[in-house]
Amino acid sequence: MHLGVEENLPVVNADGDALQQAILNLLTNAMKYSGTSREIDLRVQRQNGQAVIQVTDYGVGIAREEQAPIFENFYRVLTPESKLIPGTGLGLTLVAHVAKAHGGSVEVLSAPGEGSTFSIHLTLEDRPRGQDTERTINRAFASARIRKRPDQLQAACAPNGAVEKSCVVRTVLPQ
Repeated sequence: MHLGVEENLPVVNADGDALQQAILNLLTNAMKYSGTSREIDLRVQRQNGQAVIQVTDYGVGIAREEQAPIFENFYRVLTPESKLIPGTGLGLTLVAHVAKAHGGSVEVLSAPGEGSTFSIHLTLEDRPRGQDTERTINRAFASARIRKRPDQLQAACAPNGAVEKSCVVRTVLPQ
């Protein structure tokens, strides 16, 4: 897993538990649909006055005509691969609902055989990120059974406590 969290992000006024569940759903889907690569990127950054949480996998991907309906209740893309992957078709519906409830949006960029990037866009406030944001990210990682928490990843990037401009750490996911 590659993790990149922009420094000094302003606060997102959000329900931490709901946002945690949305991130967890995206990470879980990325793990399920990453195919044999098992490579996943998680990025949190500022873009155009919004916080953007992006989860990218390099797996099976989604055809353009299937992308809009994947956010509807119980919708699942039917491919030979997806028939073997358990799910109810509610995870992305929940992600879209959480984003919308926070005045944000969710989008997908994907192509068959190339993987998918799901982005949650949320409005930012003008004050530095606090412990609530850190706890939300930590809980999402713990729930997804990622071996290293963000604080451990940061310590791995900056063992002497120095703040790095960007931090990407690779963690091998169980197969």
